[in-house]
Amino acid sequence: MSKKVGIIGSGIAGITLLKALADQITEINDSRIKKLNIKITLIERGVNLFETFRMNPSSNPVVVVHNPVTSRTDYQSFCYQGINKMSAWIAYLEKKFETKVAHTTGLLHLPKNVHEQKKWVSVFNKNSFYQNYIVEKNLLTKYWEKTSSSDVGIWDPQGFWLNPRKFSILCLKDVNAKLENDVRISMGTEVRKINSLKKGVSLSLKTNGLESDVFFDKVVLATGSKTKDILCENTIDIGENKIRQKNLALQTNFGQLSRFEIPNEYTNFFPKFIFCKGGYVTPITRQSIYSGSTYDKVQNEDIFLINRNNERNFDRIRNIFDKFESEIKITHRRSERCTSSDKFPVVGKIGLDSEQDLFVFSALASRGFSYASLLAEMLASDILSEIFDSHVKNKTTFSRFNGLVNPGRSI
Repeated sequence: MSKKVGIIGSGIAGITLLKALADQITEINDSRIKKLNIKITLIERGVNLFETFRMNPSSNPVVVVHNPVTSRTDYQSFCYQGINKMSAWIAYLEKKFETKVAHTTGLLHLPKNVHEQKKWVSVFNKNSFYQNYIVEKNLLTKYWEKTSSSDVGIWDPQGFWLNPRKFSILCLKDVNAKLENDVRISMGTEVRKINSLKKGVSLSLKTNGLESDVFFDKVVLATGSKTKDILCENTIDIGENKIRQKNLALQTNFGQLSRFEIPNEYTNFFPKFIFCKGGYVTPITRQSIYSGSTYDKVQNEDIFLINRNNERNFDRIRNIFDKFESEIKITHRRSERCTSSDKFPVVGKIGLDSEQDLFVFSALASRGFSYASLLAEMLASDILSEIFDSHVKNKTTFSRFNGLVNPGRSI
């Protein structure tokens, strides 16, 4: 008898979870005589992948991945392990499909102001992790041919940028090669109701105007910024308990990425590495530079707000070169992000009853590509262990972070 897993959402969370499940199922099947019989359905309300990419931060033209500077050693370790895992996934995909997904150019990270610089110095003195990355002012010009207003910075040789849409598509191709007919992607499908049963989960779905109830043994809400709406609109029965969004302390913010077309006469002034100072500036790619980290708490397409954010993103470019005489063409992209109150993702089983089969994989915020693959492997191992009592490698590594991202944690 086959087991069925439903994943709601095809952003970075849903797609990496799909790949992690495919990887672990393949590994288990290769070591067993009796194969696992599992069917996975990826449910997406967009009519095609390009539609779901439209407002999804997972499809930004570029994503920058690097180690944060933080006094929270648990978060620092979590990001470090996540980046190593993501790097391994990228290396595998690039080798298998003989293409380039990521560009490891290194990243120069400077504090955005004097106050942040003082905090950084305190962090460096208390955490040996950063000692190998510290760059003193007299060495900054080695990476950056300009006088720095900062006395200290971080040079992260592992900092890289990647094409998230290409990464997602290669993950799907890899899943298809491994599971073939055992995976179905249901596009243009809206989840109308979620009913968590004593065993399994029933979803009321609407596709092409037709409604149906579908049973799954396990269901994962990998719905990003829509997780809050789903949990607000659906009071989900979990045994004798009910859960709404407020229990998970989820929030939504809106990020803006700006693209600047750089005239030929200025291309020599920009470094080959990523520059980060209160947000990132990529190297020139396709005659353009991308700059981001402007976040708003409310959705607003007001032209004043958009122009203000473009100006803030342009200010980071002026940190590198500030003498533009030609007009710079600017375009932008805005997308929604789901965050938690403590900035950690929310990943794991919803509710206190261990017999329930509804999970959440959300609140990846702006660092989703730093740890999505690690979280996907953690969650996939939990799901498969419950269904098949399978042995999963690196369980000790996973357990280190389960408490940090568990939906039932105290925030």
